[in-house]
Amino acid sequence: MGLLHLKRKGFTLIELLVVISIIGLLSSVVLAALSTAKSKARVAAGLNFADHNHHKLGVDEFVDYQFDSASNPGLDSSGNNYNLTFSGSSISIDTTNTPNGHGSSLKSTATAYAYTLASFPQDSLMGTAQNGFTITYWINNQAVSGPSPQEFAVNFNSVNSFSYLSCLGGRFLGKISSNTIFDIPTPACSDINTWHNITWDYNNTTKANTLYVDGVAISGPTIIDISSTVNNITAIAVACSWPNYYGSIVGNLDTFRIYRSTLTASEVQKLYAEGLPTHTIAVK
Repeated sequence: MGLLHLKRKGFTLIELLVVISIIGLLSSVVLAALSTAKSKARVAAGLNFADHNHHKLGVDEFVDYQFDSASNPGLDSSGNNYNLTFSGSSISIDTTNTPNGHGSSLKSTATAYAYTLASFPQDSLMGTAQNGFTITYWINNQAVSGPSPQEFAVNFNSVNSFSYLSCLGGRFLGKISSNTIFDIPTPACSDINTWHNITWDYNNTTKANTLYVDGVAISGPTIIDISSTVNNITAIAVACSWPNYYGSIVGNLDTFRIYRSTLTASEVQKLYAEGLPTHTIAVK
């Protein structure tokens, strides 16, 4: 047999390109699966964190909006009857998109000025104990448009001031009267079509403000005394949209709760010591 026939035949350029294409395809499939698994784990962690807080703070619940009642979507499930009143045709109920796949959520298409509003007595939000409050809700931004790229906003109307929680340009903004409590970049304010849990805890004893996203503290605590302003709050508006000023809001909001109580450091540490995945996932 000649030397020519003993030489090993190499790969052709086409064969190499085919192999590279197959490897690239398999890599994209694996990365997509990992991304989906990571997203589900993050949502599960947020659900567990919210469920834990509800069990601990539920007795001090001030408002609870689940958006599950077809006949009364703004129903306050806390029993305090601070029901939301809908204004504007661009806010509706979505039965297809929720964090846990159950019930309904509040949807805003923000094609025009729109809001949902609930009023309550002055000096009632923090309760008689005045130990603080915890605000928690889920947001899923679909798109942003308008002069300022604002996502979901929660506004507090006070006797003599205006306060809000909002996502603006990928940053979470929390402002109580003239005090800026939070101004933090977070995926919760930049991700599209992804559920995130937002929890703001204020301890009136230590004056500490802490922001949690999907069960993880991403700020602080920021030490600012906001008790006097909070006591003057007499109304809350969620899914607020002023397209000509703030920008349109397109997305979903779910399970909005306020507790007239605060998370303790020991409770949060215990939750993480036990491991978030060991807690039962909240189901509406």
